[in-house]
Amino acid sequence: MNNTTTRKLSLRRIIGLGLLAFIAVLLLWNALWRMSNNRAVARLEAAARQRGEPVTLRELAEAYPQVPDAENIHRALMKVWMAEDSPFWTAYMNGTRPLPARQDEKFKQTLPLVGGNRLDYTNGISAAVLADVREFLVQKKAHMQDVRAALKLKAYSANYDFKQSYAMLLPELAVLKKEAQFFALEALDATAAKDNARAIAAIADIGRVGDCQKADPLLIGQLVRIACYQIAISTSERLLKVRTLTSAECAQLEAVLNSFEQDDGMKRAMIGERTFGWDVLDAPPGQIANLVNFGPGDETPSPAASAFGFRAMRWLGMTGAEKRLMGETYEEIIRTLSKPDYAATDELKNAFETMSKRARTFPPKVLTLMLMPALEKAGEKAARLEASRRCALAALAVERYRLAHRGALPATLSDVGAGALEDPFTGKPLLLKKTERGYLIYSVGPDRKDDDGEVSVGSSSSERRSDIGFRVEHP
Repeated sequence: MNNTTTRKLSLRRIIGLGLLAFIAVLLLWNALWRMSNNRAVARLEAAARQRGEPVTLRELAEAYPQVPDAENIHRALMKVWMAEDSPFWTAYMNGTRPLPARQDEKFKQTLPLVGGNRLDYTNGISAAVLADVREFLVQKKAHMQDVRAALKLKAYSANYDFKQSYAMLLPELAVLKKEAQFFALEALDATAAKDNARAIAAIADIGRVGDCQKADPLLIGQLVRIACYQIAISTSERLLKVRTLTSAECAQLEAVLNSFEQDDGMKRAMIGERTFGWDVLDAPPGQIANLVNFGPGDETPSPAASAFGFRAMRWLGMTGAEKRLMGETYEEIIRTLSKPDYAATDELKNAFETMSKRARTFPPKVLTLMLMPALEKAGEKAARLEASRRCALAALAVERYRLAHRGALPATLSDVGAGALEDPFTGKPLLLKKTERGYLIYSVGPDRKDDDGEVSVGSSSSERRSDIGFRVEHP
């Protein structure tokens, strides 16, 4: 063998050994990386369990309150709904998949809230629209009486099948919001009829519908609860627009609004979302692929191809990195939501920004980027509700002052004992602005910028840039 051949063999041997060494280093790095992620996740799980928080879907199901059927609001409401659409709700309660088509209820377009008639503080209700509202209430009288009776039971425990994870069916949530809107229509009718007591009772019923979701561990359930409470506050604002309440009536409405006080509902929802996120990461690759919304097109991967990709991610240890990032982000979110003044800080925003940056580093955490960004505005929604609630409470304090001072307005909220009601977005007192026909109490909103009481009446994105307020302006 000549020297040239020997040198070629030596070179090949060196390259081969170099490749083997490189592969060995990669494998060692991967093993250490996987070990680090697994240990971090184990620590996160242990810390959560030490705080009494569920970590798995089984633990989440066990933590969800179980109520005897005879005392369960959900079961009583199901009887009401089954009487109107038995095939759908019977199938739902039996866990039948797929569910049959719903018997969708048709409403007149002139009806506020449930129809096509947009209702806000600035527009009035014509006599024709009011007649449609009263016709609707006559038709729904028996239904609403049955719902009221159901709401008087002990507690609400839904028919959740936690094992289904993100595929869980939740049709009752939309119906609960609809029931709240029905009671809002009754409050509008009572307001027009100058029946303050009935209007306040209807607002209390709206609150009871929202209360059904107090113990709900699902984010969507807590968002429905927030929506119901917001309907009650908006309805209260319209009541005070056209009616002067007595001191006793102010106290009754105040008691209703006090029951909406922010609790740990949003924190509970984030704990629940963490269990769903972690369950997805632990699920078989085919199940993960089925959760992705695949659409038509040559560039869209098939479920089979995606299942193969998720299988490779698991083999490489990438799902462990996803689980760690998701867990550490939820840890920060839950810690922040535990603070009563979280809306006055940028901690939630920073937590999501940090998550987004880390998720885009190599290797990218695609599932985290898919599942978590939609949660960012949830904490803001809870804070917006609390701002609205405090503004409403301050307005009731002003109304009592006006009753005692022949309609005169106070100079400041401190004069009516409402100076301690802080803006959740600043930690400073709420603001009082006198208007041509009354006054406005407002919070500066999530942008923490005082727009001089410029309160949005719509649901567009501009709402986030406006103040949040409660107006009392008599026609």
